[in-house]
Amino acid sequence: MPENAKPNNERPADLAVQDSVGGMARRLLNPAHLRDLAGRSVRTLREQGAEQLWRDVKFRVGLAMHHDDWRHRADIPLRRELKSQRAAHLQGPKVSIIVPLYNTPPKFFDEMLQSVVKQTYTNWELVLVDASDADKRLESRLPKAVPGIIVYEPIENGGIAANTTRGFELATGDFIALLDHDDVLYLNALFEVVQTIQNTGADFVYSDEIVLSADLK
Repeated sequence: MPENAKPNNERPADLAVQDSVGGMARRLLNPAHLRDLAGRSVRTLREQGAEQLWRDVKFRVGLAMHHDDWRHRADIPLRRELKSQRAAHLQGPKVSIIVPLYNTPPKFFDEMLQSVVKQTYTNWELVLVDASDADKRLESRLPKAVPGIIVYEPIENGGIAANTTRGFELATGDFIALLDHDDVLYLNALFEVVQTIQNTGADFVYSDEIVLSADLK
């Protein structure tokens, strides 16, 4: 920070800087702060909608209560953003998503599968190589009709490297994405990746991850 710059202590930063109930109350008693808050709220409501405004309010109150809601900083798409992406019908390369399965709990499998099937970008191929024990294979849980393509092959377990390599061999996409059998994707994940490829000409795109508990909380 430059020597002559003054820190802005009028409101908590967007990052998880701890606030307090007293600090929030003092700001709300300041007419200038109230006018600024009202203006920002109106702009958020107009530009991003009620869902984003509610997220912001929850986050600010959470900081005052010493509770950091990680979802505020996780770029979770708004419903209106997902709707707009679906309506755009983005045309681009086929993305092959390779998922090695091994005795995957059905709940985790269903969550992973739905996170792919409901992507806002539809030119994808899901390649499932299932090295599970015979009584734990999951082919029967596959949906009959999906926007993309699902390739399923039961295989002998050769270890994660060999199983994944078999997935590469089955893939027909222009790009490869790796997904663990107990992972989920944001519904806009492929849209954002393909848009980045188209805008930059990238051969490789990296995206961040968040580690969640089994209940996705």
